[in-house]
Amino acid sequence: MGRARPGSTCVRPTSSPRSRRGVRWWRTGIGAPIFGAGARPCESRKQGAARMGCCAPPGPARWWLQEPIGVEFGHGTESVAHAHRRAWCRGVDSPARIPVGPSRGPARLGHRRRAGAAAGLIGKREMFRLCHLSDPHLRAEAPETRACLDGLLADALARGADHVVLTGDLVERPGRAHLEALKSVLVARGLWSSRRVTVLPGNHDVAGHPSDPSTPASRRRALTRFLDFFAPVNGPLAPGRPVRKRFGPVELVGLVTASPHHRVEGLVTPADLEAIARRPRREICHRILAIHHHPWPAPAGYVPRYGRILPEGLREGQALIEAAAAGGFTLLLHGHIHAAGGPFDRRLRGIAVRCQGTAKGRRGPDGRLWHGYDLHRFEGARRMLSRRRLPHDALCARALEKAAAPVAGRRRPSARPASTC
Repeated sequence: MGRARPGSTCVRPTSSPRSRRGVRWWRTGIGAPIFGAGARPCESRKQGAARMGCCAPPGPARWWLQEPIGVEFGHGTESVAHAHRRAWCRGVDSPARIPVGPSRGPARLGHRRRAGAAAGLIGKREMFRLCHLSDPHLRAEAPETRACLDGLLADALARGADHVVLTGDLVERPGRAHLEALKSVLVARGLWSSRRVTVLPGNHDVAGHPSDPSTPASRRRALTRFLDFFAPVNGPLAPGRPVRKRFGPVELVGLVTASPHHRVEGLVTPADLEAIARRPRREICHRILAIHHHPWPAPAGYVPRYGRILPEGLREGQALIEAAAAGGFTLLLHGHIHAAGGPFDRRLRGIAVRCQGTAKGRRGPDGRLWHGYDLHRFEGARRMLSRRRLPHDALCARALEKAAAPVAGRRRPSARPASTC
């Protein structure tokens, strides 16, 4: 006991960790690979180094939980650190309650804002919230897909999301009707603005379902139609021309990885690599890179969906990571894999890579279908991540209640419509 998986962001407590007001504290190996696989709660760096037979890195002791991750389940279920580890991480408080900063002892709740002004770019009480949502696979003929996407956006906005980034596979098949259905959801939530939403294409937005006939010419037309349709919120986004948006000390850069030359695999152009490797003139505390495809092949034997191994990802993934590291990026967001976390949450060249592709839904251990999104919080030099999960039946129930509500001046039908969920 007491060992965490390599590269993990949560450490399995070996004993009762120190707690205050329901918050548990432990040291992790984020930012310090020496302790990534064997950190224990409330031990010093020298103690951890001696236990694992290595040298402690220089510098003062630090609480290494630089990006606390918490999974929040909706509708009365508990908040845990990871869904697949909730059996031994039960009781972790909200990530917003976990402070990060230099300390030689257990952190205190009253000190959680010390790092808020570390960069001098955001006031102590200002926070930027970014919602990352991917792979909803919306279909115009399936109202339940629209209801689930609308419910996720409503939940994110209720938690103060300032901007929403959608990283591909937004519709099941390319077509004007599906894009209009997606736009109607964004407009209804007040997100049809360049300051509120960023929309990136995925392979389904360009090539459609694997059973659909597709050629490079048809995929090129579908990609052009997608980029032109969302030009009011993205601007002149195109392969080789990334979208850049600045929110105080946070910069969001989005790339088009969906390619008409490949049906499933992603592709980045040399112009994209050159653009992201160029550092900005002004100092930026957090640079975020958003793409659709995962930047490295799936691990051998990993079967996240469809009952088969998915090796196809981004062809130039290693070059993209090197360029992003040269450009000073601190966070990379992607989808494509219908999973959240797992082996796709890594830290490469100082970049935290976070996978989120459960907007369409994923079966949990209890057999229920859950939909999710990520909510990143940026406050000064700190970054926190909350993973929100909502059950499918609850999202559909909200949609049915809204559809069954009486409309002024209109008679309700005598026969109740059949459920689409």
